[in-house]
Amino acid sequence: MIRYFYAGTGRQVPIELRSGHERVTVEGHRFVSFNDGNASLVAALAGLGVLHTLAVFAQPYIEKGELVRLLDPWSAEPVPISIVYSPNRHLSTRVRAFVDWMAELFAAHRPR
Repeated sequence: MIRYFYAGTGRQVPIELRSGHERVTVEGHRFVSFNDGNASLVAALAGLGVLHTLAVFAQPYIEKGELVRLLDPWSAEPVPISIVYSPNRHLSTRVRAFVDWMAELFAAHRPR
């Protein structure tokens, strides 16, 4: 397995999957681990193991046939993502464009 770990603590991110009312935690043997999502994705594309990542990152490679979804119909809980900025400050055009782009990107990959 290709695993993600937190840089500050070295703790691995748990892989918890659900299918209906059933829930499991996937342990597996770690072959490589990274604290960078892009490095994990590159490792998966190189065939170094099974990767658990966000659909928004993997979907383009799944569509091209470079990655294959495993364990259907199992899935992980959605990961909340927030963009935080001070509400009493003017947002620059660049920051506003980034916030709008991120909101659009993640809305397009919302679990159905």
